[in-house]
Amino acid sequence: MLKREFIPIGRENAISRKDLCRLTGMSDRMVRHAIAHLRAEDDGTDMIIVSTSRGRGYYRTDDIEEILHFIGEMTKRIRNIVQAIRLARAAVDRLHKKQLYGEGLG
Repeated sequence: MLKREFIPIGRENAISRKDLCRLTGMSDRMVRHAIAHLRAEDDGTDMIIVSTSRGRGYYRTDDIEEILHFIGEMTKRIRNIVQAIRLARAAVDRLHKKQLYGEGLG
């Protein structure tokens, strides 16, 4: 079981997901879900769990700049996901129209 205490305080102490898997015996997927659950729980402190795209791992922080950087990275991910969804929906619409009107798929 992943506990908040397993996530160290400070960027310099960040722990990788791989190390969290070893520490807890959980799969990568389970660790990701557990981190999401921990993030969703508000423990009443100003410390939040952040991560960076540069692979430094996860850590808890109350540093405003680090939190803002995390927000920026997450926002960029959201934009990329939304764009992928738009493209997929457009493809479904095109394919659906082809099927409705009997056009070839190739």
